[in-house]
Amino acid sequence: MAKAFSRESSCALAGGDDTIVASATAPGRGALAVVRASGPNVRELAAKVFPGLDFTAPWKAQLVTAVNAFGADLEQCVAIPYNRPRSYTGEDMIDVMVHGSTRLVSELIEVLVSDGIARMAEAGEFTRRAVVNQKIDLVQAEAVFDLIAAESARQLEAARWQRSGELSHVFRRLREEVLSLWAELEAGMEFVAQGVEVEVRELERRQEEALHDIDDLLATAHAGEMIRAGVSVAIVGPPNSGKSTLFNSLLGKERAITSEQPGTTRDTVSAEVELDGLAVQLVDTAGLRVSEDTLEHEGMARAHMALAEADLAILLVPVTEAVSAFEIDLPQGLQVIKVRSKGDLHQSGDPTEEGWLRVSAASGDGLDELCNGIVRVVLGSTRESGIVIARRHRECLERARNELVECDFCQFELAAERIRWAAAALAELIGEVDDEAVLDRVFSSFCVGK
Repeated sequence: MAKAFSRESSCALAGGDDTIVASATAPGRGALAVVRASGPNVRELAAKVFPGLDFTAPWKAQLVTAVNAFGADLEQCVAIPYNRPRSYTGEDMIDVMVHGSTRLVSELIEVLVSDGIARMAEAGEFTRRAVVNQKIDLVQAEAVFDLIAAESARQLEAARWQRSGELSHVFRRLREEVLSLWAELEAGMEFVAQGVEVEVRELERRQEEALHDIDDLLATAHAGEMIRAGVSVAIVGPPNSGKSTLFNSLLGKERAITSEQPGTTRDTVSAEVELDGLAVQLVDTAGLRVSEDTLEHEGMARAHMALAEADLAILLVPVTEAVSAFEIDLPQGLQVIKVRSKGDLHQSGDPTEEGWLRVSAASGDGLDELCNGIVRVVLGSTRESGIVIARRHRECLERARNELVECDFCQFELAAERIRWAAAALAELIGEVDDEAVLDRVFSSFCVGK
Protein backbone atom coordinates (compact mmCIF):
# COMPACT_ATOMS: atom_id res chain seq x y z
CA MET A 1 0.00 0.00 0.00
CA ALA A 2 1.34 3.43 -0.95
CA LYS A 3 2.57 5.56 1.89
CA ALA A 4 0.33 8.55 2.65
CA PHE A 5 1.97 11.96 2.64
CA SER A 6 0.62 15.16 4.11
CA ARG A 7 1.57 18.81 3.82
CA GLU A 8 2.42 18.83 7.52
CA SER A 9 4.96 16.00 7.11
CA SER A 10 6.86 17.73 4.30
CA CYS A 11 10.48 18.40 5.15
CA ALA A 12 10.05 21.84 3.58
CA LEU A 13 7.46 22.71 6.19
CA ALA A 14 8.15 20.75 9.36
CA GLY A 15 11.32 18.69 8.93
CA GLY A 16 9.50 15.58 7.66
CA ASP A 17 11.04 12.69 5.75
CA ASP A 18 9.30 12.78 2.35
CA THR A 19 10.92 12.92 -1.07
CA ILE A 20 9.32 15.00 -3.83
CA VAL A 21 9.19 14.65 -7.62
CA ALA A 22 8.05 16.95 -10.45
CA SER A 23 8.79 18.03 -13.98
CA ALA A 24 11.13 21.03 -13.88
CA THR A 25 10.26 22.07 -17.43
CA ALA A 26 7.06 23.62 -18.72
CA PRO A 27 4.25 21.29 -19.82
CA GLY A 28 4.11 20.54 -23.53
CA ARG A 29 6.14 18.77 -26.18
CA GLY A 30 9.79 19.75 -26.62
CA ALA A 31 13.21 18.39 -27.50
CA LEU A 32 14.09 17.72 -23.86
CA ALA A 33 12.35 17.69 -20.50
CA VAL A 34 13.83 17.67 -16.99
CA VAL A 35 12.35 15.66 -14.12
CA ARG A 36 13.62 16.52 -10.65
CA ALA A 37 13.56 14.56 -7.40
CA SER A 38 14.75 15.78 -3.99
CA GLY A 39 14.70 14.45 -0.45
CA PRO A 40 16.17 11.88 1.94
CA ASN A 41 14.98 8.86 -0.11
CA VAL A 42 16.42 9.98 -3.45
CA ARG A 43 19.16 7.34 -3.43
CA GLU A 44 16.67 4.56 -2.73
CA LEU A 45 14.44 5.93 -5.47
CA ALA A 46 17.33 6.13 -7.93
CA ALA A 47 18.38 2.55 -7.20
CA LYS A 48 14.91 1.34 -8.24
CA VAL A 49 14.25 3.56 -11.25
CA PHE A 50 17.78 4.38 -12.45
CA PRO A 51 19.79 1.30 -11.35
CA GLY A 52 22.95 2.46 -13.13
CA LEU A 53 23.15 5.85 -11.42
CA ASP A 54 26.29 6.30 -9.31
CA PHE A 55 25.94 8.71 -6.38
CA THR A 56 29.64 8.32 -5.61
CA ALA A 57 30.26 10.44 -8.72
CA PRO A 58 28.02 13.43 -7.95
CA TRP A 59 27.55 16.60 -9.99
CA LYS A 60 28.43 14.77 -13.21
CA ALA A 61 26.07 13.86 -16.05
CA GLN A 62 25.60 10.09 -16.38
CA LEU A 63 23.91 8.09 -19.13
CA VAL A 64 21.45 5.74 -17.43
CA THR A 65 18.36 3.73 -18.30
CA ALA A 66 15.10 4.31 -16.46
CA VAL A 67 13.10 1.14 -15.73
CA ASN A 68 9.49 0.70 -14.72
CA ALA A 69 8.10 -1.24 -11.76
CA PHE A 70 8.50 -4.53 -13.67
CA GLY A 71 12.15 -3.89 -14.55
CA ALA A 72 11.41 -3.16 -18.20
CA ASP A 73 13.36 -0.37 -19.90
CA LEU A 74 11.42 2.87 -20.01
CA GLU A 75 13.87 5.35 -21.52
CA GLN A 76 17.57 6.07 -21.85
CA CYS A 77 18.27 9.40 -20.16
CA VAL A 78 20.95 11.67 -18.75
CA ALA A 79 20.90 12.06 -14.96
CA ILE A 80 22.90 14.33 -12.65
CA PRO A 81 23.02 13.30 -8.96
CA TYR A 82 23.67 15.90 -6.25
CA ASN A 83 24.84 15.03 -2.76
CA ARG A 84 23.51 17.12 0.10
CA PRO A 85 24.14 19.84 1.03
CA ARG A 86 25.63 20.83 -2.33
CA SER A 87 22.40 20.92 -4.29
CA TYR A 88 19.73 23.46 -5.13
CA THR A 89 17.52 22.28 -2.28
CA GLY A 90 20.30 21.38 0.16
CA GLU A 91 19.12 17.73 0.03
CA ASP A 92 20.13 14.70 -2.01
CA MET A 93 18.73 15.47 -5.44
CA ILE A 94 18.69 14.26 -9.05
CA ASP A 95 17.89 16.03 -12.31
CA VAL A 96 16.94 13.66 -15.11
CA MET A 97 16.86 14.77 -18.77
CA VAL A 98 14.64 12.80 -21.13
CA HIS A 99 13.09 13.35 -24.55
CA GLY A 100 10.34 15.94 -24.27
CA SER A 101 7.36 13.69 -24.90
CA THR A 102 4.51 14.62 -22.57
CA ARG A 103 3.55 10.94 -22.37
CA LEU A 104 7.11 9.88 -21.52
CA VAL A 105 7.46 12.51 -18.81
CA SER A 106 4.11 11.49 -17.34
CA GLU A 107 5.12 7.79 -17.31
CA LEU A 108 8.49 8.53 -15.69
CA ILE A 109 6.90 10.60 -12.92
CA GLU A 110 4.26 7.89 -12.43
CA VAL A 111 7.00 5.31 -11.90
CA LEU A 112 8.90 7.57 -9.49
CA VAL A 113 5.89 8.04 -7.20
CA SER A 114 4.25 4.64 -7.70
CA ASP A 115 5.60 2.78 -4.67
CA GLY A 116 5.30 5.59 -2.09
CA ILE A 117 9.01 6.36 -1.79
CA ALA A 118 8.26 9.79 -3.22
CA ARG A 119 5.28 12.05 -3.84
CA MET A 120 4.43 14.83 -6.26
CA ALA A 121 5.89 18.19 -5.29
CA GLU A 122 3.70 21.15 -4.46
CA ALA A 123 3.99 24.55 -6.09
CA GLY A 124 7.44 26.04 -5.44
CA GLU A 125 8.41 23.28 -3.03
CA PHE A 126 11.94 22.74 -4.36
CA THR A 127 12.74 26.43 -3.86
CA ARG A 128 10.91 26.41 -0.54
CA ARG A 129 13.24 23.64 0.67
CA ALA A 130 16.20 25.70 -0.54
CA VAL A 131 15.01 28.50 1.77
CA VAL A 132 14.34 26.19 4.73
CA ASN A 133 17.78 24.60 4.28
CA GLN A 134 19.38 28.07 4.07
CA LYS A 135 20.71 27.71 0.55
CA ILE A 136 19.02 31.01 -0.31
CA ASP A 137 16.84 33.45 1.62
CA LEU A 138 13.24 34.41 0.92
CA VAL A 139 14.17 37.52 -1.07
CA GLN A 140 16.41 35.45 -3.36
CA ALA A 141 13.66 32.84 -3.69
CA GLU A 142 11.27 35.52 -4.94
CA ALA A 143 13.91 36.44 -7.52
CA VAL A 144 13.83 32.86 -8.84
CA PHE A 145 10.15 33.36 -9.68
CA ASP A 146 10.94 36.74 -11.27
CA LEU A 147 13.73 35.16 -13.35
CA ILE A 148 11.33 32.55 -14.71
CA ALA A 149 8.66 35.16 -15.46
CA ALA A 150 11.02 37.79 -16.94
CA GLU A 151 10.10 38.86 -20.47
CA SER A 152 11.89 42.20 -20.72
CA ALA A 153 15.53 43.19 -20.22
CA ARG A 154 14.71 45.31 -17.15
CA GLN A 155 12.75 42.48 -15.55
CA LEU A 156 15.68 40.11 -16.13
CA GLU A 157 18.20 42.63 -14.82
CA ALA A 158 16.20 43.28 -11.64
CA ALA A 159 15.68 39.56 -11.02
CA ARG A 160 19.37 38.76 -11.48
CA TRP A 161 20.40 41.54 -9.10
CA GLN A 162 17.96 40.35 -6.45
CA ARG A 163 18.99 36.71 -6.94
CA SER A 164 22.64 37.69 -6.34
CA GLY A 165 21.80 38.55 -2.72
CA GLU A 166 22.51 42.28 -2.99
CA LEU A 167 18.96 43.27 -2.04
CA SER A 168 19.02 40.79 0.85
CA HIS A 169 22.19 42.51 2.08
CA VAL A 170 20.43 45.89 2.01
CA PHE A 171 17.49 44.49 4.00
CA ARG A 172 19.74 42.74 6.53
CA ARG A 173 21.77 45.89 7.09
CA LEU A 174 18.54 47.78 7.77
CA ARG A 175 17.39 45.13 10.24
CA GLU A 176 20.73 45.28 12.06
CA GLU A 177 20.28 49.04 12.27
CA VAL A 178 16.88 48.58 13.97
CA LEU A 179 18.16 45.80 16.24
CA SER A 180 21.05 48.05 17.29
CA LEU A 181 18.55 50.78 18.19
CA TRP A 182 16.53 48.24 20.16
CA ALA A 183 19.63 47.07 22.07
CA GLU A 184 20.62 50.63 22.86
CA LEU A 185 17.13 51.38 24.14
CA GLU A 186 17.10 48.25 26.32
CA ALA A 187 20.46 49.24 27.74
CA GLY A 188 19.08 52.73 28.39
CA MET A 189 16.21 51.23 30.35
CA GLU A 190 18.76 49.50 32.59
CA PHE A 191 20.60 52.79 33.13
CA VAL A 192 17.37 54.58 34.02
CA ALA A 193 16.61 51.88 36.60
CA GLN A 194 19.99 52.70 38.16
CA GLY A 195 19.27 56.40 38.18
CA VAL A 196 21.51 57.26 35.20
CA GLU A 197 20.16 59.75 32.65
CA VAL A 198 19.96 58.47 29.04
CA GLU A 199 20.70 60.64 26.00
CA VAL A 200 17.35 60.58 24.18
CA ARG A 201 18.66 62.68 21.30
CA GLU A 202 21.01 59.89 20.26
CA LEU A 203 18.11 57.42 20.18
CA GLU A 204 16.08 59.86 18.08
CA ARG A 205 19.01 60.31 15.70
CA ARG A 206 19.26 56.54 15.22
CA GLN A 207 15.51 56.40 14.72
CA GLU A 208 15.69 59.09 12.01
CA GLU A 209 18.51 57.25 10.21
CA ALA A 210 16.49 54.05 10.09
CA LEU A 211 13.41 55.90 8.85
CA HIS A 212 15.49 57.64 6.18
CA ASP A 213 16.84 54.31 4.92
CA ILE A 214 13.33 52.81 4.87
CA ASP A 215 11.99 55.82 2.96
CA ASP A 216 14.77 55.47 0.36
CA LEU A 217 13.73 51.86 -0.21
CA LEU A 218 10.02 52.67 -0.30
CA ALA A 219 10.73 55.29 -2.97
CA THR A 220 11.68 52.45 -5.34
CA ALA A 221 8.47 50.47 -4.78
CA HIS A 222 6.42 52.06 -7.55
CA ALA A 223 9.17 51.58 -10.12
CA GLY A 224 9.77 48.02 -8.93
CA GLU A 225 6.14 47.05 -9.31
CA MET A 226 5.96 48.61 -12.80
CA ILE A 227 9.15 46.87 -13.90
CA ARG A 228 7.74 43.53 -12.80
CA ALA A 229 4.18 44.02 -14.09
CA GLY A 230 4.91 46.25 -17.07
CA VAL A 231 3.85 49.87 -17.59
CA SER A 232 0.53 50.94 -19.06
CA VAL A 233 0.90 54.12 -21.16
CA ALA A 234 -2.25 55.77 -22.54
CA ILE A 235 -1.93 58.12 -25.53
CA VAL A 236 -4.62 60.79 -25.33
CA GLY A 237 -5.45 64.03 -27.08
CA PRO A 238 -7.93 65.71 -29.41
CA PRO A 239 -9.05 64.05 -32.67
CA ASN A 240 -6.54 64.00 -35.51
CA SER A 241 -3.64 64.88 -33.21
CA GLY A 242 -1.54 61.94 -34.45
CA LYS A 243 -2.19 59.52 -31.60
CA SER A 244 -2.49 56.44 -33.82
CA THR A 245 0.51 57.51 -35.92
CA LEU A 246 2.60 57.91 -32.76
CA PHE A 247 1.27 54.58 -31.47
CA ASN A 248 2.40 52.83 -34.70
CA SER A 249 5.77 54.62 -34.69
CA LEU A 250 6.57 53.51 -31.13
CA LEU A 251 5.58 49.94 -32.01
CA GLY A 252 7.58 49.99 -35.23
CA LYS A 253 4.63 48.61 -37.21
CA GLU A 254 1.17 49.52 -38.44
CA ARG A 255 -1.13 48.35 -35.65
CA ALA A 256 -3.74 51.11 -35.52
CA ILE A 257 -5.64 52.59 -38.46
CA THR A 258 -4.57 56.14 -39.28
CA SER A 259 -6.46 58.75 -41.29
CA GLU A 260 -6.65 62.51 -41.73
CA GLN A 261 -10.35 62.17 -40.97
CA PRO A 262 -10.95 63.15 -37.32
CA GLY A 263 -12.57 60.49 -35.13
CA THR A 264 -11.12 57.48 -36.98
CA THR A 265 -10.22 55.74 -33.70
CA ARG A 266 -13.44 54.76 -31.92
CA ASP A 267 -12.10 52.19 -29.46
CA THR A 268 -8.94 51.63 -27.46
CA VAL A 269 -6.19 49.64 -29.18
CA SER A 270 -3.34 48.21 -27.10
CA ALA A 271 -0.06 46.49 -27.87
CA GLU A 272 3.16 45.66 -26.01
CA VAL A 273 6.57 47.08 -26.80
CA GLU A 274 9.94 47.10 -25.03
CA LEU A 275 11.47 50.55 -24.51
CA ASP A 276 15.05 50.55 -23.23
CA GLY A 277 14.41 47.13 -21.68
CA LEU A 278 11.13 48.23 -20.06
CA ALA A 279 7.93 46.29 -20.82
CA VAL A 280 5.34 48.86 -21.93
CA GLN A 281 1.72 48.39 -22.92
CA LEU A 282 0.77 51.25 -25.22
CA VAL A 283 -2.91 52.17 -25.42
CA ASP A 284 -4.19 54.21 -28.36
CA THR A 285 -7.43 56.02 -27.53
CA ALA A 286 -10.25 57.87 -29.25
CA GLY A 287 -9.89 61.62 -29.69
CA LEU A 288 -11.37 63.73 -26.92
CA ARG A 289 -13.71 66.54 -27.93
CA VAL A 290 -17.30 67.70 -27.55
CA SER A 291 -19.46 65.50 -29.80
CA GLU A 292 -23.08 64.42 -30.12
CA ASP A 293 -22.17 61.25 -32.01
CA THR A 294 -23.20 58.27 -29.83
CA LEU A 295 -20.46 55.97 -31.14
CA GLU A 296 -17.77 58.63 -30.73
CA HIS A 297 -19.06 59.39 -27.24
CA GLU A 298 -18.60 55.71 -26.30
CA GLY A 299 -15.05 55.81 -27.68
CA MET A 300 -14.25 58.83 -25.52
CA ALA A 301 -15.70 57.07 -22.46
CA ARG A 302 -13.33 54.18 -23.11
CA ALA A 303 -10.45 56.64 -23.50
CA HIS A 304 -11.19 57.99 -20.01
CA MET A 305 -11.31 54.40 -18.69
CA ALA A 306 -7.88 53.76 -20.22
CA LEU A 307 -6.59 56.90 -18.49
CA ALA A 308 -7.97 55.74 -15.15
CA GLU A 309 -6.12 52.42 -15.48
CA ALA A 310 -2.85 53.85 -16.89
CA ASP A 311 0.44 54.27 -15.05
CA LEU A 312 1.45 57.11 -17.35
CA ALA A 313 -0.23 59.26 -20.00
CA ILE A 314 1.16 60.87 -23.15
CA LEU A 315 -0.89 64.01 -23.72
CA LEU A 316 -0.75 64.84 -27.43
CA VAL A 317 -1.67 68.25 -28.85
CA PRO A 318 -0.59 69.09 -32.43
CA VAL A 319 1.55 72.16 -33.06
CA THR A 320 -1.19 73.41 -35.39
CA GLU A 321 -3.50 73.97 -32.41
CA ALA A 322 -3.21 76.16 -29.36
CA VAL A 323 -2.66 74.28 -26.12
CA SER A 324 -5.21 76.49 -24.45
CA ALA A 325 -7.87 75.26 -26.90
CA PHE A 326 -7.69 71.73 -25.48
CA GLU A 327 -8.71 70.91 -21.93
CA ILE A 328 -8.93 67.49 -20.29
CA ASP A 329 -9.47 66.36 -16.74
CA LEU A 330 -6.66 63.92 -15.96
CA PRO A 331 -6.88 61.49 -13.01
CA GLN A 332 -5.29 62.96 -9.89
CA GLY A 333 -1.71 61.80 -9.39
CA LEU A 334 -1.32 60.41 -12.92
CA GLN A 335 2.09 61.22 -14.36
CA VAL A 336 1.91 62.92 -17.75
CA ILE A 337 4.37 63.55 -20.57
CA LYS A 338 3.14 66.52 -22.60
CA VAL A 339 3.89 66.26 -26.33
CA ARG A 340 3.38 68.67 -29.21
CA SER A 341 2.77 66.34 -32.15
CA LYS A 342 3.26 66.87 -35.89
CA GLY A 343 6.49 68.68 -35.10
CA ASP A 344 7.50 68.59 -38.78
CA LEU A 345 4.77 71.19 -39.42
CA HIS A 346 6.31 73.56 -36.89
CA GLN A 347 8.37 76.26 -38.57
CA SER A 348 12.09 76.15 -37.83
CA GLY A 349 13.09 78.43 -34.99
CA ASP A 350 9.58 78.78 -33.57
CA PRO A 351 9.58 78.50 -29.79
CA THR A 352 8.10 75.41 -28.13
CA GLU A 353 6.08 75.82 -24.95
CA GLU A 354 7.96 75.13 -21.76
CA GLY A 355 7.40 71.59 -20.48
CA TRP A 356 6.24 70.26 -23.85
CA LEU A 357 8.27 67.87 -26.00
CA ARG A 358 8.05 68.32 -29.76
CA VAL A 359 7.69 65.09 -31.73
CA SER A 360 7.16 64.20 -35.36
CA ALA A 361 6.05 60.61 -35.83
CA ALA A 362 6.36 61.09 -39.60
CA SER A 363 10.07 62.07 -39.53
CA GLY A 364 11.00 60.35 -36.24
CA ASP A 365 12.23 63.58 -34.66
CA GLY A 366 11.78 63.54 -30.89
CA LEU A 367 10.81 59.86 -30.65
CA ASP A 368 14.04 58.91 -28.86
CA GLU A 369 13.54 61.74 -26.37
CA LEU A 370 9.96 60.57 -25.79
CA CYS A 371 11.05 56.97 -25.17
CA ASN A 372 13.76 58.16 -22.78
CA GLY A 373 11.20 60.33 -21.03
CA ILE A 374 8.90 57.34 -20.47
CA VAL A 375 11.73 55.27 -19.01
CA ARG A 376 12.96 58.18 -16.89
CA VAL A 377 9.51 58.82 -15.41
CA VAL A 378 9.01 55.12 -14.58
CA LEU A 379 12.45 54.37 -13.14
CA GLY A 380 13.16 57.67 -11.40
CA SER A 381 16.06 57.37 -8.95
CA THR A 382 16.21 53.60 -9.37
CA ARG A 383 17.91 54.12 -12.73
CA GLU A 384 21.15 54.94 -10.89
CA SER A 385 20.83 52.83 -7.72
CA GLY A 386 19.51 49.65 -9.35
CA ILE A 387 17.41 48.92 -6.24
CA VAL A 388 13.80 47.99 -6.96
CA ILE A 389 11.61 46.40 -4.31
CA ALA A 390 8.47 44.29 -4.78
CA ARG A 391 4.99 44.63 -3.28
CA ARG A 392 5.64 42.22 -0.38
CA HIS A 393 8.82 44.11 0.48
CA ARG A 394 6.91 47.38 0.47
CA GLU A 395 4.26 46.01 2.84
CA CYS A 396 6.87 44.78 5.34
CA LEU A 397 8.82 48.04 5.15
CA GLU A 398 5.67 50.11 5.66
CA ARG A 399 4.82 48.09 8.77
CA ALA A 400 8.32 48.61 10.14
CA ARG A 401 8.15 52.32 9.33
CA ASN A 402 4.80 52.76 11.05
CA GLU A 403 6.15 51.17 14.22
CA LEU A 404 9.27 53.35 14.22
CA VAL A 405 7.31 56.53 13.60
CA GLU A 406 5.16 55.82 16.65
CA CYS A 407 8.18 55.41 18.94
CA ASP A 408 8.07 57.88 21.81
CA PHE A 409 11.34 57.80 23.73
CA CYS A 410 9.69 59.49 26.66
CA GLN A 411 8.09 56.09 27.27
CA PHE A 412 10.95 53.61 27.00
CA GLU A 413 8.99 50.40 27.47
CA LEU A 414 6.39 51.26 24.83
CA ALA A 415 9.13 52.44 22.46
CA ALA A 416 11.01 49.16 22.95
CA GLU A 417 7.86 47.23 22.04
CA ARG A 418 7.43 49.33 18.89
CA ILE A 419 11.01 48.70 17.83
CA ARG A 420 10.61 44.98 18.52
CA TRP A 421 7.64 44.87 16.12
CA ALA A 422 9.60 46.87 13.54
CA ALA A 423 12.43 44.33 13.76
CA ALA A 424 9.89 41.50 13.38
CA ALA A 425 8.54 43.05 10.18
CA LEU A 426 12.06 43.25 8.78
CA ALA A 427 12.73 39.63 9.82
CA GLU A 428 9.63 38.61 7.86
CA LEU A 429 10.98 40.58 4.93
CA ILE A 430 14.04 38.34 4.59
CA GLY A 431 12.28 35.17 5.72
CA GLU A 432 13.84 34.80 9.18
CA VAL A 433 10.52 33.72 10.70
CA ASP A 434 8.85 30.45 11.68
CA ASP A 435 5.48 31.52 10.28
CA GLU A 436 4.47 29.09 7.52
CA ALA A 437 1.83 31.55 6.28
CA VAL A 438 4.61 33.86 5.07
CA LEU A 439 6.16 31.05 3.02
CA ASP A 440 2.75 29.95 1.77
CA ARG A 441 2.10 33.41 0.40
CA VAL A 442 5.44 33.64 -1.42
CA PHE A 443 5.44 30.17 -2.96
CA SER A 444 1.76 29.91 -3.91
CA SER A 445 2.46 31.52 -7.30
CA PHE A 446 5.45 29.28 -8.18
CA CYS A 447 5.21 26.50 -10.74
CA VAL A 448 5.26 22.94 -9.39
CA GLY A 449 8.69 22.02 -10.76
CA LYS A 450 10.48 24.94 -9.12
